[in-house]
Amino acid sequence: MISWRYHVVSIVAVVLAFGLGVLAGTSVVNDNFIADIQANYGRAQEQRDAAIALVGLYEEFADGLQPTLLDDVLIGEEAIVVTMEALAPFRTAAFERPEGDPQPLDYLNDENNRKFGGLDINFEVYIQTERMRSENIEPHLLSSSNSKDLYWTVGQMLTHHASNGCNLQTGDLIASGTVSGREKDERGCLLELTWRGTEPIELPSGETRRFLEDGDEIIMKGYCEREGFRRIGFGECRGRILPAD
Repeated sequence: MISWRYHVVSIVAVVLAFGLGVLAGTSVVNDNFIADIQANYGRAQEQRDAAIALVGLYEEFADGLQPTLLDDVLIGEEAIVVTMEALAPFRTAAFERPEGDPQPLDYLNDENNRKFGGLDINFEVYIQTERMRSENIEPHLLSSSNSKDLYWTVGQMLTHHASNGCNLQTGDLIASGTVSGREKDERGCLLELTWRGTEPIELPSGETRRFLEDGDEIIMKGYCEREGFRRIGFGECRGRILPAD
């Protein structure tokens, strides 16, 4: 039976691939607990930098896929911890696999997880270019997705991660991977939204984007909303690409 304790964390460094962070934790979130999360920002930033450096590996997918400069400075991160107790009203059924897809193995499959393993969290990603800011044009919605569409539940991710003896500890952060839905406007990654750069996005300013450019600002938001319950926000994260020195 899947019975991990965990919390959902909004912790994003803008590389325009929206994912859900899961923090292994206890039922009590105290001051030291939050301080430890802030102290671990260094590790998250190092992982972010390593991911950006790996963009060059995507060249095999399509010519000109990588951003203009790999050493562009990309800034912006935010951490907001939301306990599973707070998210209880927003638990939902696990993702329903398409016909023909294999079912999870027994250690990742139980009735409670099938009924309540999913999380109904809305995600939105916006872009505002330098021209849009100069012309007072509001940020443009790029993507709107929901964690209900994750192929694996949070409990399954944590259970599988620990299944080979991994020493998973309180405070460890696990990322879900890109959160994308079935529709085109629900794709949570710019690589998917532009179909590897072959389908440029048209912006209200008349500009188009295949990939992010200098001056582009990305705004990421997450929230839970259901009639009869208090709305829960995951805060907002903004990151702007600055020209390389």
